[in-house]
Amino acid sequence: MDQKGKQMGQERRQRMTKQEIEAIAERQRAVAQRNYMAYQETGIGRYESASRRAEDVVELCERALAADDDHRAASNRRMNLIDLGAAACEVLHHGVLADPAGAERVLRDAQAYASLEGYRDPWGGD
Repeated sequence: MDQKGKQMGQERRQRMTKQEIEAIAERQRAVAQRNYMAYQETGIGRYESASRRAEDVVELCERALAADDDHRAASNRRMNLIDLGAAACEVLHHGVLADPAGAERVLRDAQAYASLEGYRDPWGGD
């Protein structure tokens, strides 16, 4: 395969949707099952090899989906933290005493964000 063909293949893989990856995984699960059954019936090693290769593709698809989920979660955390920081900067710029309700809102948002990330309030707050 020439360089242009490799590049086009890489671009296509980068644009695959979650549904496309899930569809590939399902097809490969069926292939793996069929080949495994053929191996059980015949004992021919090529069926076992084909089954293992298909299972490897399924595992790669599952890893890709998990990596995508992890990336989205990290992006959401980063956006939440930026929003929280922007709100805190606004309160600090105007002064906590000038906008006590805004300061309280920032603190509650910080507490809510921390709760989303696994923090449990030892004082049993909201």
